[in-house]
Amino acid sequence: MYAGEIVKQKETELWFPYRAGTFIGEVRILEGSWYIVNEKKKEARPLFTKTATNKMIGDIIKILSY
Repeated sequence: MYAGEIVKQKETELWFPYRAGTFIGEVRILEGSWYIVNEKKKEARPLFTKTATNKMIGDIIKILSY
């Protein structure tokens, strides 16, 4: 995973601080850590967790160039 990629994260645990389900956003480095940021929801989640799976679905540079 690289900064600027669009990632879909699927959280599997209900007790985790974030809701179970999918979260889509751009990979960014914030305060020295990797996060998935969704500007519309004004939410950021850690890119790497023990209970979530990540799938790259695009690249922000390619999406903005269309």
